Amino acid sequence: MPPAVALQPGQDMVLVGGVPVAITTSTNPASTGLVLSGTDWGLSLTPVGTDGRPQPLGSDGGLVLAPSGSLPLAASGYSANSSVFVYLMSTPVLLGVLQVDANGTMSGELELPSNLAPGSHTLQINGYSAAGLLRSVSLGVTVAPAVATPRTLRERVVFDYGSAELSGRTKTALASLVRQARTMGEATASRDSSGAASRTVVMGAVRSTGATTADRRLALQRAQTVAAYLRTRGMVGDIRIVTRPTPVSNVARDRFVEISIVRR
Repeated sequence: MPPAVALQPGQDMVLVGGVPVAITTSTNPASTGLVLSGTDWGLSLTPVGTDGRPQPLGSDGGLVLAPSGSLPLAASGYSANSSVFVYLMSTPVLLGVLQVDANGTMSGELELPSNLAPGSHTLQINGYSAAGLLRSVSLGVTVAPAVATPRTLRERVVFDYGSAELSGRTKTALASLVRQARTMGEATASRDSSGAASRTVVMGAVRSTGATTADRRLALQRAQTVAAYLRTRGMVGDIRIVTRPTPVSNVARDRFVEISIVRR
């Protein structure tokens, strides 16, 4: 991992093979994210808050990250079938690992920890270019102060090898989760009568190394199956479906779907 460089919010720097390179940085049309591009690559980032909505950029033009929110990313021009590591500095915190496909593109959404320290930080995204050189993208960002501690329900269900079908045990666990969510007021609407925001994230696990296109497709299919079943059991409101590489690969980890329901 390249040394951390302290950047102010709104600043950016890209090193390829340890050498600074020129880039173009622009905002997206809604001013909720940044688009970075070089001669042979591109990267877009659009942070999402705990209410499931994109975060506006700061007054300095930098990204604003929300604890317990998420960070969707999309990129092109990376080494095929490689991994991209996303850190928050200065004390390195690994936010997640994204898998590049055979075409050199990637997309994913990283869940942000609830205990991120507010203030200025450097976001560092490390991966390999199509030429095999380490490309390190650093961005100065702001972590917003945490709002009220969310109440969270979590459940993890494991699928049979190569299958996206729900077992009887899995259906029972998901039905129980919906009942718990209803007790919390989660299943009635995406925003309850007190104005508290709710969000359900269904994450399909993908092995962090050696994942094939079929593996990623199966992880997405499993997550979609779980989300659809939650709907049939009465879950309404925003359900976000994502896939994410797992840092450790073993049979059980590679076959699970994790459901998180957060209420404020």
